[in-house]
Amino acid sequence: MIEINEHVPLNEHGTFRVGGPARFFAIATTHQDVQEIKRFSVSDGLPLFVLGGGSNMLFGDAGFSGVVMKMAIGGIAAHGEIVVAGAGIDWDVLVAWTVAHGLFGLENLSGIPGTVGGAVVGNIGAYGKEMGDYLEWVTVVDGERVRRLSPRECHFGYRSSIFKTPAAKGWVVTEAAFKLSHKPAPALQYPDLIDYFERRGVGREEVTPPALRSAVLDIRAAKLPDLGQVGTAGSFFKNPVIDRSVFEALKKRFPEMPGFPERNMPERVKVPAGWLLDKVCGFKGKRWGAVAVHDRQALVLVAGKGAAATDVAAAAAEMVAAVAAATGITLEREVEYLF
Repeated sequence: MIEINEHVPLNEHGTFRVGGPARFFAIATTHQDVQEIKRFSVSDGLPLFVLGGGSNMLFGDAGFSGVVMKMAIGGIAAHGEIVVAGAGIDWDVLVAWTVAHGLFGLENLSGIPGTVGGAVVGNIGAYGKEMGDYLEWVTVVDGERVRRLSPRECHFGYRSSIFKTPAAKGWVVTEAAFKLSHKPAPALQYPDLIDYFERRGVGREEVTPPALRSAVLDIRAAKLPDLGQVGTAGSFFKNPVIDRSVFEALKKRFPEMPGFPERNMPERVKVPAGWLLDKVCGFKGKRWGAVAVHDRQALVLVAGKGAAATDVAAAAAEMVAAVAAATGITLEREVEYLF
């Protein structure tokens, strides 16, 4: 029988460190646990929320009136070049494990907080790569069924998947497999990585997967706040993807605005949200009491002592409005609200 606790503070389970209590809270370490917690929520007519590492969440000050299922299914195993990991495994623990075991591909995704399950749901990405580039299959609990989905069935997009849509209502990701390689093939197309190795006099052919992982961790540490020091969810907004015609029109107004072709969509351009927030709207370092924009990355909101979720949400709303007024672009959140 699984233990279901009441009135558990959610600020202890999210990297923003804000938020009220969950009415019910339970930890799932097996598929059977998942099914039992789901049955409990259905029998009591309560909404269910599946929580990973809490690194991409903003919990409301009033808490959550339903059931929070903390995903804690563990285990990492390699079967040839296929690596299988439980949805509760810390994502960066998985990346470190693969590099240490000579299985390469995930290095560019080093240092991203959260769990394997959260990585699948959000199709995390960084430095030119996305989780979906390597997914082989994912296991989900769907009602009383446990079934396996292919990458095609997951409908991965930019920071999106079928798991974020009504089509996947009630599905819980419990396990994922990744197709990696014993042959190193470092992906160095991203400008920050190219600059990192050039400044150190390291040629592309000399870059090893462990060196690439170290580079990504160094770059992230230089740009992003320490989760051990402040409350934050890292990048708060997605990079907007706009029509090329809109990009060209904005480029006339903002000649230094960067843009990158969107994958398989030559008519679309991805614009760095951090650049818009910093160079166009001047948000870097701005403060609203206990809430602030990080002084090294305008894409990041941080919450200090005494901050409330409503304070963070209000700051984010002001940033969205400012970018829309200046450029006509409406920023979308990466961070999910549970209010």
